[in-house]
Amino acid sequence: MEILLNRYVILVIDLMFTALALFLAYFVRSEFHWPFRNDHFFYSSWPFFITIQPLIFYLMGTHRLIITRITFEDSVRLLSAIALGTLLLFVVVYSAHGFSYPRSIFILFPLILSSEVISLRYFGRYFYERRKRARRSLKPASSVLDAKRILIIGAGHSGIQLVRALLHHPSYKLVGFVDDDPGLAGKQLFGLSILGKVHEAAEMVAQYKVDEVLFAIPSADGSFVRQTLKDLRPLKVPVRILPRMLDSLDIKNPTTQLRSVKLEDLLRRSPVDLDLTQIKSLLAGKRILITGAAGSIGSEVCRQILHFHPEKLVLVDMAESPLYEIDRELSEYGTETQIHACLADITHQANLQHLFEVHQPEVVFHAAAYKHVPMLEHHPFIGILNNLAGGKNVADLACQYKCEKVVLISTDKAVNPTNLMGMTKRALEHYFRFKGQDSSTHFSIVRFGNVLGSQGSLIPTFERQLRKGGPLTVTHPEITRFFMTIPEATQLVLQAGAMGQGGEIFVLDMGESVRIYDLARDFIELSGFEVDNDIAIQITGLRPGEKLFEELFAQGEKEVSTQHPKIRRALGDQLPTQIEFLFSQTIQLALQTDRHAFQKLIEMVPEATWSPNQDVMSLAQQA
Repeated sequence: MEILLNRYVILVIDLMFTALALFLAYFVRSEFHWPFRNDHFFYSSWPFFITIQPLIFYLMGTHRLIITRITFEDSVRLLSAIALGTLLLFVVVYSAHGFSYPRSIFILFPLILSSEVISLRYFGRYFYERRKRARRSLKPASSVLDAKRILIIGAGHSGIQLVRALLHHPSYKLVGFVDDDPGLAGKQLFGLSILGKVHEAAEMVAQYKVDEVLFAIPSADGSFVRQTLKDLRPLKVPVRILPRMLDSLDIKNPTTQLRSVKLEDLLRRSPVDLDLTQIKSLLAGKRILITGAAGSIGSEVCRQILHFHPEKLVLVDMAESPLYEIDRELSEYGTETQIHACLADITHQANLQHLFEVHQPEVVFHAAAYKHVPMLEHHPFIGILNNLAGGKNVADLACQYKCEKVVLISTDKAVNPTNLMGMTKRALEHYFRFKGQDSSTHFSIVRFGNVLGSQGSLIPTFERQLRKGGPLTVTHPEITRFFMTIPEATQLVLQAGAMGQGGEIFVLDMGESVRIYDLARDFIELSGFEVDNDIAIQITGLRPGEKLFEELFAQGEKEVSTQHPKIRRALGDQLPTQIEFLFSQTIQLALQTDRHAFQKLIEMVPEATWSPNQDVMSLAQQA
């Protein structure tokens, strides 16, 4: 009831301000004389002003704005309401009085009214904050002494929003900012000093006895975050960070978004710039089918696609529980897109054909694959059937049903492969390019390295090992990998798919490769432990088929730039002869667990350096 009363009080005050603004406008126009010259205009137009302008305020909801929390966006809303009201008043008043009505009123009135209503709200906010500050000063000395002393890294937009949320919080005492903007040096924000630059944060922590550091630069890249943490580590001060995605920031209370620093924060790069118009032309209003839709990459592809409002999204996967979860998640978005979760094995051609027949997809993203190198080394025939037969079914049906575009999600392990998984992905790259040669369907391939947080990948493995007390296992002290976050990878997959005209192999810019041993050290230290003293790192030796380092371009491929700075093309690689025959032969032999399947696979991928292990060979039947 109190909230409703306050809203109506604001409406009444705004009505009074409207009447006062009209009076002052005439007063100024009459050179501060009373009564006004031609005051009949004032009295005859007065009912229009006090009716129309307050009505616009009401319709635009300005009375719902919280005075004690007025923001720049609220000010814009108020000014918009006044501008609209003035425009309507101009039309109504001139319709009633003609052009003899003084035009200067329609300049003076909105200026005066704007200053009144905005000043009221900012004064309300000022006195509210002053009152809270006074209340805080009256708290017992013990509670003030117990408050955490906070240093904020970053005095930009996010840092300011954070300060607004924390400034009057009894549990925190803000000591100031550090920021690298030279224009802020020596200045104050909200009464808090800019104490120095970010590289001086450790010095400020020691000098001001800081209990916790809040990192409020969401746009900072991983190397900047890493160096800052390295500087602070000797002081053992807790550090929390705001997330990279600014659109996830809760402006009303950004403290809810603060979290501990994660390994991916040390690897993050500059945000991806997307040509949204180009991606929209690929996805908006289209029927789209995604294989492997319940996996780490496939599910994120689904989430990203949904933002572009396709007509239909067909989720295909053979993993029942994860498929159920992603279907339920996407259905809760409240989108008009039709979402169909289809439990299916893509190696069963008839089942997959039924889905193509029913849903008539226009765009296909093929993300389904077995990806774990050690697992496929022990089960190579299953790997061939899933990755090759499943991929072949997708490509063949896409051509048969005249899909517009097909995008294959590939891997850097397909480059000069040393394991069966990489060989199957390389062979599938060849097959997709072959299918696109004489088809109206455009086939494109997107190749990239490891993604952070995918099922069974590095971070979940480290987390599991840490929960058990260690050790963290690394196969070789010098092993390196390329890394990218799942959202970044999937956004670039969509961009590359939109760019593709058929036959391209797009390669995502993965940045610099990272030593896994260094990541293990970082992970231990971020978790609050010391390497060796608390948690050990154990070197286990390279696994069968595992490379010491990955590559993004194969022998004979030429690196070519594209219109997007983070997407390149691989050109110049020739398709193996008889690729279609070899592909079918490999699948047929794998169905019979015939070791000659490996020979056919090597014929398709002659650059591979792989051979099946003895256990597999002993189980394989002779043709």
